[in-house]
Amino acid sequence: MWKETINVKLIKKLYLILPAALVALAGLTLLVLAWTAQASVNEAACTGQVSHVTSATSSEEHVVFHDFLAQGGTFDETPLLSTSITVGGAWPSCLTAHLSTMTRSAADGVVFQVRIDGVPMEGHIAGYQGYPAPVVVQEVTADESAEGVEKMVAYNFVGRVTPGPHLVEVVWASCCNRPGDTYAYAHSPVLTLYYK
Repeated sequence: MWKETINVKLIKKLYLILPAALVALAGLTLLVLAWTAQASVNEAACTGQVSHVTSATSSEEHVVFHDFLAQGGTFDETPLLSTSITVGGAWPSCLTAHLSTMTRSAADGVVFQVRIDGVPMEGHIAGYQGYPAPVVVQEVTADESAEGVEKMVAYNFVGRVTPGPHLVEVVWASCCNRPGDTYAYAHSPVLTLYYK
């Protein structure tokens, strides 16, 4: 009888506490969901396992005469680098790209874009000099341009990919409209891809 009384009292207390605990849990869940939604608006995140690494490089000096601004915010039609990959698995996964090269510009700089199947990866600025094309930029001063200063550049990008074949390209252009000097150089560019 004494045990039954304690169990009944305990059950009555649980009935009082349980709704308050559920409300607190629901509030915490909404807070976490709101935080996650805010993070996803401001960040591109991707998780996955790496089982393949592919690198593309060229030991040559490359020159581009295509001016990003003068040509309406577009890139040279010949990619600086390109490579094909085949992503494994049964579900979408991450592709991480690392681009590095030495640059020299007779213009104001060089712009690059890394694409998966023609779509810019995450990691670029949203636009440049009034054009919406996502790019990364290596700017140079007039003195650096006149002296032929070379600069090492390195960028990382991320994108979600589906299983199967994909084309990854690095497109580029000189920038940004210094009269008469609209060319840029890239020496020994390397594109390294990490994927499933």
